[in-house]
Amino acid sequence: CLIPCRKPLVTLSRLSVVSFMPGLLFCFKVSILAIDVTLLLFGHTFSGNFFAYDNLHNIASFPVGLLSIYCYNMIMSIVSECLPGNTQKFLGFILLILFILFDCLRLFFIFLTGTGMLTCVPPFLSQDLVSHILKNVIKAFLATFIGLPFLKIASGKTELNSVYINKTPYD
Repeated sequence: CLIPCRKPLVTLSRLSVVSFMPGLLFCFKVSILAIDVTLLLFGHTFSGNFFAYDNLHNIASFPVGLLSIYCYNMIMSIVSECLPGNTQKFLGFILLILFILFDCLRLFFIFLTGTGMLTCVPPFLSQDLVSHILKNVIKAFLATFIGLPFLKIASGKTELNSVYINKTPYD
């Protein structure tokens, strides 16, 4: 969305600020896992409501995730400009797509079960079981059809095209 704007100069301080956000996202995801495991160990039963206090850590992950995805996208655009002709420069974008889709998948099913939209299940199955089955089917689909191009690019030979610098006789 900011493509028409002029590109700011890439400095070490700006790059470190942008590089900080994916690390913060990792720490945030580890803390979400720790919160979920702690609640599970204490025997807490989740209310099932999307806006309940036991789901606030998942709701707080929206802005952190969006900002981190934006910063990671900026890093990948810098890397792709620095590696013209490299065939493996798209690996980061594929990883970004996988992260976005897998992260949204969990939140999507929390939203479906929390708002009561996933109610059309047979009486002999629980909502949690149907939710887990659907998540695993979608994850297998995503891993197969997005993971295979990733493996093909990663296993391919790295080809670098030379970048020629035109020098004038006055240089």
